[in-house]
Amino acid sequence: MMSAAPLPSARPNEQPEYCDVSLPVPMDQAFTYKLPLTLRHRVAVGCRVLVPFGSRQLTGVVIATHNHPPVGKMREALQLLDEEPALDEVLLKLGKWVASYYCAPLGETLRAMTPLGNFYLVLRNKKIPRSRFFGCSNRSRSPPPISIRR
Repeated sequence: MMSAAPLPSARPNEQPEYCDVSLPVPMDQAFTYKLPLTLRHRVAVGCRVLVPFGSRQLTGVVIATHNHPPVGKMREALQLLDEEPALDEVLLKLGKWVASYYCAPLGETLRAMTPLGNFYLVLRNKKIPRSRFFGCSNRSRSPPPISIRR
């Protein structure tokens, strides 16, 4: 059985300053974000984070943590959404294989692999659980009553 290659990360004794995040966008690359001091000791590979992307905020999966500053201006990660990784090493490896095999962006593949119950839509700075959008009720299963006026 082939063992999973270790994911690149910061040394265990050091707190990482940066993380590479895979976002659900049609670009097959990771984006590097600076970690605020409050998140450095908590972020792990496989956790979901809320990050700024252009004029909007997106949920992405951390695929690496490190201490190597990239060239250019850095934006900070906004919020850690998982206390424990949503995807472990085996699932991340599977996601990378699926993305490669089907020529799909890694971020969109990983988004499809994460549990929907905890996903949030960020709309005008309000967090709205997805269950409010996709939930079924008894009322929606049956057609509305027909009233006939005479």
